[in-house]
Amino acid sequence: MVRIVWTKASVNDLEKIYDYIAEDSIRYATITTNKIYERVQIISDKPYI
Repeated sequence: MVRIVWTKASVNDLEKIYDYIAEDSIRYATITTNKIYERVQIISDKPYI
């Protein structure tokens, strides 16, 4: 299992993505950032995908 470390820069980028999409739709901003987070978490279980 791989440990995922979210840097301040990566958290900041994710927040910027959320803010940009939220200008049009808070719902889709939430969905998109959650999908990004979930996909990154998959790496901890399957680092060679």
